[in-house]
Amino acid sequence: MTAALAGIAAVAVLGAVAAVSAREARIALTGLVIALVAAPFVADPLPDVRVLALRVVGAVLSAQLLWPAVRGGMATEGGSELGWRAEVALAIGAAVCGWAIATTLSAVPPGVDLPADVVPPGPFDQAVVRFAAPAAAGLAILALAATPVLVPKDPVRLGLGLLLLIDGVTLLQVGLGGAAEPLEQLAIVAALVAVAAGVAALARITPSGEEEQVR
Repeated sequence: MTAALAGIAAVAVLGAVAAVSAREARIALTGLVIALVAAPFVADPLPDVRVLALRVVGAVLSAQLLWPAVRGGMATEGGSELGWRAEVALAIGAAVCGWAIATTLSAVPPGVDLPADVVPPGPFDQAVVRFAAPAAAGLAILALAATPVLVPKDPVRLGLGLLLLIDGVTLLQVGLGGAAEPLEQLAIVAALVAVAAGVAALARITPSGEEEQVR
């Protein structure tokens, strides 16, 4: 389970990298779906099947709300200004920090003496990875979301960043505070759909880059 958890966390981060750095908006939207769908599976133990289904449906619905704007050419071409290499380096650095934070919180407090036959958990033990993997993925996705949120090229790219921001916060919560309750999961889905709907509406009333050049 340890390797699978770390692998799913890596898939979520790679999806976020694609969402932020892909030049084509369709590829960026696909990366967003991967990041949102993988996020609820970065947990040990896994949430209830109904919760997982709700999160997957919410992720797909959020992307579906943005699809008309992407298909209509309302998203500018070109990924992050930093470039995909810099985004990958940023994600790796943030993931290492998140893993270290979770490992530190899981460590035995100073001054506590363990029995002689008890070995303190290491940074890659299963008891630590179950918290470190979501924390690392969450902090990495939060770092990746900073560029499209702070320097958005258009409403669609801003929407991708905001959705990744929600995704990163939920993963960080799992790593540092435990899995969300069912009602919290419902609130997460509602937030994703609400943000996607708002961005889709904003994209329809905002002139695209091509229209601005024509004017």
